[in-house]
Amino acid sequence: MGKEISVNWQFSGSEAAKKASAATLGSYTSRIMALCDPNVKSILPPLSEAPETSFAAKKAVVEAVLNDTGNAYAPSIGLPAAKSAVAEYLSRDLPKKLTADDVFMTVGCKQAIELVIEILHTSNANILLPKPGFPWDMVHAIYNKFEVREYTFLREKNYEIDFDSVRALVDENTCAILIINPHNPNGNTYSEAHLKEIAIAVKNFLSIDDKPPTVIQAAIPTILGETHKEFFEMRQIFLKANAEFSFAKLKDIPALTCYLKTEACTFLWTELNLSLFADIEDDEEFCEKLATEECLVLLPGIAFGLKNWARHSIDMDIFALEDAFARLRSFFSQSRQWCQVKKVNMDLCLRLFTYAIKINVCFIDLR
Repeated sequence: MGKEISVNWQFSGSEAAKKASAATLGSYTSRIMALCDPNVKSILPPLSEAPETSFAAKKAVVEAVLNDTGNAYAPSIGLPAAKSAVAEYLSRDLPKKLTADDVFMTVGCKQAIELVIEILHTSNANILLPKPGFPWDMVHAIYNKFEVREYTFLREKNYEIDFDSVRALVDENTCAILIINPHNPNGNTYSEAHLKEIAIAVKNFLSIDDKPPTVIQAAIPTILGETHKEFFEMRQIFLKANAEFSFAKLKDIPALTCYLKTEACTFLWTELNLSLFADIEDDEEFCEKLATEECLVLLPGIAFGLKNWARHSIDMDIFALEDAFARLRSFFSQSRQWCQVKKVNMDLCLRLFTYAIKINVCFIDLR
């Protein structure tokens, strides 16, 4: 037999990649959901329920599979028919119409952002990201050696972008500003006037939010052409009703403050008053204990770069939503009772200690 040769491979792990995998919303969700015990209570939001999909969309995907219209490699920028359908759909209310050449197909916004970051990267470049925002964007930007600068929002103006914070951050090395609309997790949608302000403020920057599945691309023309307007209207009515219901319920829980009632969104963004909870240090611990005790999954604000906030999913039927807020109230009530007991005990100990000192002083005086 030949002599075995030992090879010293120079492969090494990437700390940036490790941070990226740990900072995704999916990783936070999976970790918190793992703390729930479905044998005690059903997990909320329900795992078995998915957002409603239009019949036209389902039919289009099935037909694309059965008709073999998506069984081939697509151009890297997307199928011409899909690009044309997207351009036509987005041009409905625009005076200047888009064309297929204006459309680049990607697998969701995450891949689009990754692609743009790769294109924009230069030495000494910095990028403006929203705070709160997506941790993946932050980590990926750092991974690509960007300097990250975070702009903020004006809560008193329904979370519009604070242009003063943007102007203070921009310099000759700023290559991009990432804008999320509708914003997640703030839950606001920018007005047309504010969007024009944004366009003027960032006109000198470029911001664009491997190829998507060919089958889905093949289905896009049918999905966009045959999904009736009523489907979207009913979806908006459903989400608006849930937002109204949830916003009202949160008013009964003093430890959670929601500053913006969303118009039609799948979540609410709340600030935590941790002083009203016993033995809870931060938003992560709050979400972990809530999952363990009530099988209710909320995402901690740190997942979006802002500590001591939480994002609530409200995209569920009204009965599940009522149950979710009942569990939230129960968790708060039990924790607050313990907090009050703890405070009473501390007050009692302080009084006894003070009393003991007085007795000791008197004893010394008598001697």
